[in-house]
Amino acid sequence: MRLNHPSNFYINSSPTLTGVDTVMFGIESEVKIHSKKLSWLKPVLEQWLRVHRDYIESNNCDDSLYWYNERANVGALAGAIWRSGGFALEEFGAIKGKEEDESKGRVDLFFQYAGKQVVAEAKQSWVYLTGNKKRDFRSLIDKALNSARSDIIRTQGSLEHQYGLGLVFLPTYTKDLENSKEEMGRFLAEINSTECDFFAWLKNTSGENLISYNNEYCDAVALIGVSV
Repeated sequence: MRLNHPSNFYINSSPTLTGVDTVMFGIESEVKIHSKKLSWLKPVLEQWLRVHRDYIESNNCDDSLYWYNERANVGALAGAIWRSGGFALEEFGAIKGKEEDESKGRVDLFFQYAGKQVVAEAKQSWVYLTGNKKRDFRSLIDKALNSARSDIIRTQGSLEHQYGLGLVFLPTYTKDLENSKEEMGRFLAEINSTECDFFAWLKNTSGENLISYNNEYCDAVALIGVSV
């Protein structure tokens, strides 16, 4: 079974106090924005879901954007920004830090959208769902988020902007599909309980699994963000 043709694609969003419930054919997903000052990000996060879904469909479940590296995941988000009517610049050189702590470096993402100027630094951490012992998803998420937060704090002084975002991309994988179902639920619950300003996640529910060249099931990815 393949994902349905784009003509059968639909998205239905209903705003709530904390976020958006998003329904999309071929995937299960959720978008939540905790910070009201970032409510303008909603269309970008919805397009981020669409970018991944459309790419998976166009490759007949044989490829995904999120199972590569951090740069590929930043690129998918940049694509969502462009699709939403914004402008995005990726992986460019800049002077980071302030005064005596200045050094040359690279910024992961700068974008303009809805009249806002935003600079962002990103981290990626693979999430292995199964193993000989229970996975500590909480520590994994917090470590990646703290690293992204530290990076954006250092970067903020080098560029004119209104918002600084620390981003974390969390693609999942497992070799044990049957026993990963409960762990996937626990992982998504940990995302919901994370202290952050927004998150979005998607899980492939097309009926055909995304299987990597290592014969691992890679059917989900999450994006978590903090504003500093």
